[in-house]
Amino acid sequence: MKSRKRAQALIARINEAEAESGGKFKVPDWLKNEDGVASGRKMNAAEQREFNQLITEILRSSVASVYLMACERRWGKKHDAPVFISGDISLGITGKVIEVALVTHIEPILMENKKYSPDEAVVYFYMGHELNKKEDRNKLTDLLDDVFTAMCAEIRSNDYQMLPTPVRH
Repeated sequence: MKSRKRAQALIARINEAEAESGGKFKVPDWLKNEDGVASGRKMNAAEQREFNQLITEILRSSVASVYLMACERRWGKKHDAPVFISGDISLGITGKVIEVALVTHIEPILMENKKYSPDEAVVYFYMGHELNKKEDRNKLTDLLDDVFTAMCAEIRSNDYQMLPTPVRH
């Protein structure tokens, strides 16, 4: 009985989060199945991958928010947006910009890990960031700083012209 009430409460919170997201956050129907959640059944391989992708999306967004706040603390805002400053260049950044930097510059390196599947390696990385000590979280901030510093160096080497939009394959 206890697990059924917990399942109902969890599903209610999921539905509330979906509604508040305005369609940006969507949880697979199988995760909102009260019988499946209450029974504690194990996920099959496809469900595990889908779950990992969902958790990665949530954690990546959280990491981006933490980094945005760190940038705002360090450099403030310009035109009502947090900025990243490297020398003479000031980049206005958003959560989406940071998420793209994570997906294109950091996650591919994680996926090369041979110990875990690519999606597990990324989930474990973000979970470690969220759960570890502040010093460990600072390592990810340093990694993102390196990504944006490299972007600024590219802008300088390109005579301060905007870089072409990257092509994702």
